[in-house]
Amino acid sequence: MPYYIARRLTDFLRKPILQIGDVCMPKAGELATGGRSSAPQRLIERSVLVALALAGGLFIGCWYFGDDLIRNWVGAKYAESHLLLLILFGAQVVALPLGILRSILFGMGNVRAPSLMFLGEAILNLVLSLILIQVWGPTGVAIATAIPIFLVELFVLLPYVVRTLKLDAWHLAKATVGPVVLPLLAPMSEVAGRLSVQAGAYCLEKAHGGMGVLLGGVAGVPSARIVILGGGVVGSNAAQIAVGSGAQVVVIDRNLDVLRRMDRLLGARVITVFSNRDNVEHHVLRADLVIGGVLIPGAAAPKLVTRQMVDAMKPGSVIVDVAIDQGGCCETAKATTHAEPTYMVGKVVHYCVANMPGGVPRTSTYALNNATLPFALQIADKGWRQALQDNVHLRNGLNVAFGKVTCREVAEDLGYLYHDALSVIAG
Repeated sequence: MPYYIARRLTDFLRKPILQIGDVCMPKAGELATGGRSSAPQRLIERSVLVALALAGGLFIGCWYFGDDLIRNWVGAKYAESHLLLLILFGAQVVALPLGILRSILFGMGNVRAPSLMFLGEAILNLVLSLILIQVWGPTGVAIATAIPIFLVELFVLLPYVVRTLKLDAWHLAKATVGPVVLPLLAPMSEVAGRLSVQAGAYCLEKAHGGMGVLLGGVAGVPSARIVILGGGVVGSNAAQIAVGSGAQVVVIDRNLDVLRRMDRLLGARVITVFSNRDNVEHHVLRADLVIGGVLIPGAAAPKLVTRQMVDAMKPGSVIVDVAIDQGGCCETAKATTHAEPTYMVGKVVHYCVANMPGGVPRTSTYALNNATLPFALQIADKGWRQALQDNVHLRNGLNVAFGKVTCREVAEDLGYLYHDALSVIAG
């Protein structure tokens, strides 16, 4: 009975995530017939990331609330079901995202090999269950269910999908389970993030077109409200300076881990908000200063602030779009220079300098040199080919080699054929 309860709960929790595979299967068929070579990787990255996030969140929920749920649902005498639930659904954190890969293969007409893997997984499950039930009872059956999932899904299905669909394994891992690390961009983003608050405070002065407010206010007068779009390197550095100025600070991001990090870093001095259209609009319209720090590596920044939002903002409010290097995250943004850094759209001041760190060249030069020197030494010591083969960060920075585009995002945006950097370098 405890195993049956845990199994039923696991099946119930799996259902919404399984729907992702049902959606991906026909979509994969469309991509296969359309001959879009780079699209399957994008589909896999997005669907696996969503499934992994949902499965991970549900597992955490099972860990903290599963015991209470079982006790209130079927009674305390079946409390053993909680351990079984954690084992069974823990395996699903792997099985559900990778199961989407099987659905995509099915949609693209590749049925035989994934089906044989699934059959092998079932046979191994049966054999292990017959053995482990003699040792640990229902817990042994749960463990016997989990072991084949880890072995087959991770070490058979995943390599097969990467090889069959010619996926970039490193890019896939980076997009689904790892944060994007851009070590040479980081120091410039730090400078731009800190400078954005300084530039915004300047633009808020009445003489420069702003509404004439002081970021920190004074006794008896409310402080300004700063809304930061994106909690990455730019956003976190902007938030630190903004909090230090005494302003009210709101950070909006779609990554809960980023928001948790921001909360740990700055505590109650910053308000963290999950990013969706309603939340962005709600806070932007109430902001005195909006700082755009959204980054999608290699691709254009998403337009989070629409022209309609800008028209509805407070007169004299300010937008500092740090993302202007990648097109800006505001629809009304256009690149400016340090000589003429601002312009007006309606009654809103726009500061969209494309090279913000250039305004403080001494700080920026030292910061960039500190980050760049180790990589430059590697290239000097090993030669560029070997250095790029040995260092993934250098390799990720390669855009074009021997006339071939080696950055996936650039290839997709410009309509070129993508080539794996390692194969181009080795060839």
